[in-house]
Amino acid sequence: MDKNKLLYFIKDRGYKLDDFCSSIGMSYAAFYGKCRDNRFLLSEIWKITEFLNLTLEDVNSIFFANIVS
Repeated sequence: MDKNKLLYFIKDRGYKLDDFCSSIGMSYAAFYGKCRDNRFLLSEIWKITEFLNLTLEDVNSIFFANIVS
């Protein structure tokens, strides 16, 4: 997972991190834990994708950066 790229998209879309987290129904602590452990559920990835209006390429480069070569 590319945490920095996700944080870039959050800021690029004009959100503060705490506002973003509450908008997707996740606590700030839970979000950082999931970023650290690379443990986002598919349903959470989908929610983030829709909220930030990410493309499939964006999603792949953020969440599957270590898998896709």
